[in-house]
Amino acid sequence: MNATTIPYAIKEWDVVCEALRAGRQHLLLRKGGIQEEGDQFRAEHDAFWFWPTRFHQSPDQLNDAGQQFLQQLGEKHSGGNRFAVDLLAQVDQVRYVTQESKLAELDDFHILSADTVRMRYHYREPSVYLFLVRIYTAPHIKVYVETPEIAGCKSWIDLPEPPSAEGVKPVLTDEQFAAVKEKFEALFT
Repeated sequence: MNATTIPYAIKEWDVVCEALRAGRQHLLLRKGGIQEEGDQFRAEHDAFWFWPTRFHQSPDQLNDAGQQFLQQLGEKHSGGNRFAVDLLAQVDQVRYVTQESKLAELDDFHILSADTVRMRYHYREPSVYLFLVRIYTAPHIKVYVETPEIAGCKSWIDLPEPPSAEGVKPVLTDEQFAAVKEKFEALFT
């Protein structure tokens, strides 16, 4: 991770953020936040922080591992409008999936239930973008209070006074991430 200032954050379920932090999730399944250049899909931002939300997450939308993460989170969060930001993603690659049969092959890369993945796939138009991400943790947590500009259902937000990316540490070693990447790429060969 080279950049020290990354001003963007993506809203993501708190439970997914915890799975990313634990090295249990490696993909983001999205319907938007994509740019296309020269027939290549890429994330709107190549590196971004996570803004952990508790909106819409529930046990029935998660697989067994996800439900365990959610149970652990329930014990440590009390809610409110304060959000801790210290988890950073660098997008390694973006894939566009138009074959529903591919979805079951992704189970090892995320904590969502099969029904939730199918629902995202079928939302509006049958397809989904996959962001393979490398996750880093910052040495210091930056706490934000949600403002009206940040609140609401939007994927990307510009962070006021973004955290420093200096000193971030990867969740997975280079070798571990290389193994995840190889397994992911094998699904598309």
